[in-house]
Amino acid sequence: MKSAKLFLIVLAVAASGSVGCGAVHLRASFQSLGEMNLERDAAIRKAFDESRGKKIDGLEKISVLVDTVPDGIKWDGRVISVEPGFQHVIVGKFAVTPSFRFFPDFVDDWRKGLCWWQQPLVVATLFIWMAVPTYYACFSTIVRDKREIVTEVKRVTAVAGGDMAMIQFIWGHEEVARGASGWILRRDPKVPKDNTKPMPKPPVPTRI
Repeated sequence: MKSAKLFLIVLAVAASGSVGCGAVHLRASFQSLGEMNLERDAAIRKAFDESRGKKIDGLEKISVLVDTVPDGIKWDGRVISVEPGFQHVIVGKFAVTPSFRFFPDFVDDWRKGLCWWQQPLVVATLFIWMAVPTYYACFSTIVRDKREIVTEVKRVTAVAGGDMAMIQFIWGHEEVARGASGWILRRDPKVPKDNTKPMPKPPVPTRI
């Protein structure tokens, strides 16, 4: 029995040292434009969380514009508005960023089983426990693949009732970023999706 427990400990240590940092789920912040409606904003954030792992119809029809603005939208890096003669609807502003909690919301479920029981030990030992090999797999990464981020952008756009998002990546570099922020729209159907213009430079990320 003792040898079996020793084997499991050695296996856990070896696995922890070889898998690297773990990705955590992205959380969504959302704020409606216009009259404040905290209940609606909270409902959209809750709907985003509950949609995780579920199929949402119509995601493939949602457009995500990176560092560009659709024709008919005026955006100077601070103020957004619809230009005269266009029927766009500005639904609200949002951000998708990693969800950092005391018990990390890892994408890989096995990390939760390995790491959650160790979190109190990190605090109890004044972070010394973080040097223990079994904890090596419990460090979380702050960046995600941009394609994964865009998928989450489409999800929050869908639950908010939009069909287009204009975004800027947060700490973006080549194929990875920390997250994305921007605006959710309902596009004027008369405006083609590819009628766009660059965002003003330097870009100013939307903060919530």
